Amino acid sequence: MSKIKVNEIEAQSGSTITVPTGQSLVVTDGIGTASLPTIPVSKGGTGLTSLGSANQVLRTNSGGTALEFADAEGGGKILQVVSGSHTPQASTTSTSFQDVSTNTNVTITPSATSSKILVLAHFNELFHNSGTNTTSHYIRVTRAGTQIAKAHTIYTQNLSGEEMCSQDFMLVDEPNTTSAIEYKLQFHSSDGNQVRVNQNSNDGGTTITLLEIGA
Repeated sequence: MSKIKVNEIEAQSGSTITVPTGQSLVVTDGIGTASLPTIPVSKGGTGLTSLGSANQVLRTNSGGTALEFADAEGGGKILQVVSGSHTPQASTTSTSFQDVSTNTNVTITPSATSSKILVLAHFNELFHNSGTNTTSHYIRVTRAGTQIAKAHTIYTQNLSGEEMCSQDFMLVDEPNTTSAIEYKLQFHSSDGNQVRVNQNSNDGGTTITLLEIGA
């Protein structure tokens, strides 16, 4: 076996040295990582020159042409839960919407604009003293001052003008923001007669629960 000792090998022309077909170049002690080329996907590599950030995943890009590192998507998972409740009785005679309580004014900050907010709202034991007339009350859920759900209940004189019920909302909201947003429970009377929430304060309370769902 012949041995050639050299410090450098340089192409006679150009910048490429070619090993002929059918021949191979064997390196017994390895090649420094700084000298290794980027291995393309077609050769079993990733085509990437560095790692992504912590908790990122490797995925195919939107064009289906290469690999890339990206944040793991929520995929329908619950990312956070925020809730509020009000147990004492609350009342109003106003014919304009009033907050049930500062405790049921709840703020959530979505982690992505694509997130959805599942809103679960419970108005506990709504009571209306309508006197001798048929009357009604209104309840609603707002997001940043915008109404996203509303209900209207009519009361009659069948029970001496006094009737009581509980009502619930369950809806999916799409706020499309990563800024803090406030959701509220509100109610009002249609005629100035008193409307009360949590008529019997020992029977639970009025509640709102917000669940951020990853896209």
